[in-house]
Amino acid sequence: MSTKKTNNHDFQKEGTILQGNTPWISHPRDLVKTIALNVKKNLNNNYDKLKRYTFLFLFLLSFYAENLHGQSDHTFQNRNSLHFELGGAGGYYSLNYERNIIYHHSFKTSGQVGFSYFPGGWFDISVPVGLNEQFSFSNHHIELGIGMVALREFNGEDDESGERFWSYGLTGRLGYRYQKPGGRFIWRIGFTPLLQRERTRLYYDPHAPFNVFTPWGGISVGYSW
Repeated sequence: MSTKKTNNHDFQKEGTILQGNTPWISHPRDLVKTIALNVKKNLNNNYDKLKRYTFLFLFLLSFYAENLHGQSDHTFQNRNSLHFELGGAGGYYSLNYERNIIYHHSFKTSGQVGFSYFPGGWFDISVPVGLNEQFSFSNHHIELGIGMVALREFNGEDDESGERFWSYGLTGRLGYRYQKPGGRFIWRIGFTPLLQRERTRLYYDPHAPFNVFTPWGGISVGYSW
C-alpha cells in the first residue's frame, strides 16, 4: 500500500498559491474574490453579535432620548447674567455681561463682553469679548470658550511718557461653572490663556506674529436674571 506525501507548505488551489500561512495571489481577481469570501464568512459568523449590538444601541439611544425629554426643565430660566471676574480674559479683573444665545438642558451657547480699567499697569483699559459653550450636568457645567481682548497699552518706559495705542490678543477658556437651572447665583473658575503678538523690548509691533503665550486664569461670581 503506497502513501502519497503531501507538502502542506507549497500547493496551489483555485488560482491561489499558499506557502505556509501566507497567501500569494496569482491574479487581482483572485484577491478580490478572496477578500469578498472572507468578509462574507466573518459577517455570517458574527451576525448574531451584530444583531445583539444593534438592538442594544437602539435601546440605549431611545433611553437617552427619553431621558432628554424628561429633563427639559433643566434649561436655564434666566438668559442674562452679570459677572465680576478676578483675573480672566480681562487681565487683572473685569465686569462682564453674558447672554445665552442657545440654551438646552445639556448644552448652552453664550456670548459675553466685558470691561476693566486699571491705571498704572502696562495697559489701563481692557475689553474682553468671548463665545462660550457649556456642557451641563444638572447644576454643574463644563465651559469651553474662545474670544479676543482689546487692550489700551503704551509704548515707552512708563504710562506718562509712552504713546497710547490699542492691541489685540486671542483668549480661550476651559473651566467649571456652578449654576442651578432656576437659580440666580453663578460661580465660575477657569483657565484663560492669552496669545499676543511678539514684542521688541517694550515696543509693540502690529505686524509681529502671535507667538507670545501667557497662561492665565480667573475666578468669578455672578447674578442672572
